[in-house]
Amino acid sequence: MWDRLPPEEQAQIQEAATMARDIERALAPVREKEALAFLEEKGMTIHSIDREVFVKAATRLQNDWAARNGATDLLRMIRETR
Repeated sequence: MWDRLPPEEQAQIQEAATMARDIERALAPVREKEALAFLEEKGMTIHSIDREVFVKAATRLQNDWAARNGATDLLRMIRETR
């Protein structure tokens, strides 16, 4: 379907998608803070984590899983998309 759209419509859709992405990325931290505040008000205990420690641990787990399951190329491709 995309290929059947005229180039100018493709460009407009792409521009709208980029704008939507940028707005969502800007609003996400605000929404997260609001959601956490709401949950704390309702009595939930929020535990913060050390992101660097978490990323290191998750990376080791990803590497081990990929090696055991023959998915090292897939994991590499996923990481390259960032």
